[in-house]
Amino acid sequence: MYAAKETTEEMFHEDARYLLIKIFKVEADWAYSTHLKSMANKKGHKLNPNRLRCHAIKRLKKAAQAAAALKPIGLDTVSSYELEAYSLQIRAALMIETFEY
Repeated sequence: MYAAKETTEEMFHEDARYLLIKIFKVEADWAYSTHLKSMANKKGHKLNPNRLRCHAIKRLKKAAQAAAALKPIGLDTVSSYELEAYSLQIRAALMIETFEY
């Protein structure tokens, strides 16, 4: 049976790959949201485009929350700024999608 392993700050200090795992998960959520959005815009499929758009927004919210939770622990200054910019980029994509500008 699968049991999710919680990551701690000590793990991030020991190995930066734990941070990469979280970044890849955010990227996967964003990509799936983009895929659902493109499917909602296509015609000729059996799925409801309104439900696809709602699901895409939910996935984008999940990505934005996970990106906001990323902390630049043990990173140099440039990398921490890049991580903050990435988080803000995902949040901006969510705000544009939900018309909150």
